[in-house]
Amino acid sequence: MDGSVEAWLRTPGAAGAEPPSPPLADGAAFGSFRVLGVLGRGGAADVYRARQEPAGLVGALKVLRPGADDTRKARFAREIRFLAEHPHPALPRYLGSGETDGAPWLFLEELAPAPLPTSDRRVARFLLALGRGVAHLHALGFVHRDIKPDNVLFRKGGAPVLIDLGLVKDVRGGAPAARGAAPVPPGISLSGVGTPGWSAPEQFDRGEATPASDVHALGVLADACFGGRPPRAWRGIVRRATSSLPAERFPDVASFARAIRLRHAGRWAATALMLAAFAAVVLPGGRAEPRARPTGRPAAPESVARFKAREASREERWAPFWEAFRGWCAAHGSPLAACEPGIGRAGNSMELAQGRGFHVQYSISDAGRLQLEIYSSADEAEAAGVSPQAVMERLHAHRAEIEARFPDPATLETGWFTGKAGARSRVTRFVRPGVVDPARPDPAAIARTAADGEALLAALRDLGELR
Repeated sequence: MDGSVEAWLRTPGAAGAEPPSPPLADGAAFGSFRVLGVLGRGGAADVYRARQEPAGLVGALKVLRPGADDTRKARFAREIRFLAEHPHPALPRYLGSGETDGAPWLFLEELAPAPLPTSDRRVARFLLALGRGVAHLHALGFVHRDIKPDNVLFRKGGAPVLIDLGLVKDVRGGAPAARGAAPVPPGISLSGVGTPGWSAPEQFDRGEATPASDVHALGVLADACFGGRPPRAWRGIVRRATSSLPAERFPDVASFARAIRLRHAGRWAATALMLAAFAAVVLPGGRAEPRARPTGRPAAPESVARFKAREASREERWAPFWEAFRGWCAAHGSPLAACEPGIGRAGNSMELAQGRGFHVQYSISDAGRLQLEIYSSADEAEAAGVSPQAVMERLHAHRAEIEARFPDPATLETGWFTGKAGARSRVTRFVRPGVVDPARPDPAAIARTAADGEALLAALRDLGELR
């Protein structure tokens, strides 16, 4: 919270202050809402499970208690404004806000607490999903400043959601930044804020908060998932993310996410070298004799090792292009400057935007062919309240309008893609025949790539498909 601990202790609802007013009883009416139960009580607000009548919509109703000081009122208004203006699947879904009998309220989707994940894959999925929300904040010019388990809730499908946005800070001052703006500059001085044990040390030592502070909190969260004893593949990630020196941490959330995706790359490469050495020493003549693989048996470890090594080297090979691409977009004010680079089956990819049950990304194959893809994701569709099938049908209904935005020689492909985690539907793919060289990021190729991405985003926004 802003200001000193002593000042906070004197605010309504905090330790040492007057006892808070009693919560609303079950069944009580509050404006157009019917209270169904108490979900929690904070320093200055109560959260109820409530039903909005006559629509019958059930969600979480957050009500600011009478007597809250100006700081708490401003913080509450900031949370309302941010959630209404900047929706994201990793943030609570805004359902409405207002004031009843002088008490401001915020109506959100219903979420629930759950234990932190503990297995390798679950922790990775958890942090990658949460990290997308944090990267969304950073791209807009904000830092969260208080990432911790108490501020993470879950949807019914298990997707994590980052809550308590009252402490979100616009580190550039003035009005909130436009979507897709350049990364936040480091070294912005703020008042001390956060939770000891979770927040970065500079937030208390020097009153500073930057995106590196949120990266620190994500690293502490990763450590907590493993009970303070992360597996070997995670130790370097946690150590770097939680460094006491901001300059030694991951430079941004995208780099933190990339390290998580590649956490086993070294192990597979080492396995491949060990198997090669074993074959050279043990087998006659130092050559591995080919053997027929029994039907139904999994692939040999050597194949898995080669695949993992190829995935790791691919990202390294394409890093210069993505770095040049993001720099060019930032310099030219492109909304694509905040895209998160990643790696996929078809090659390196970069997420463009998330919409109502789908997201858009670049994908570049190993041959350098640019693809602009629209995916329908089961998790994102659930968050948007639609089915993947409905997403596909809606996008195909706008196929002609979207395709018209692209000059020749762009071509259109459609189809389905189902991933390991469930139904991910590849519904639309715009393909450029031109080849991009990862080692020599040509400004003309970058400009063409950015123009394609911006055209696709503009088409989807004009059609009302992107928030």
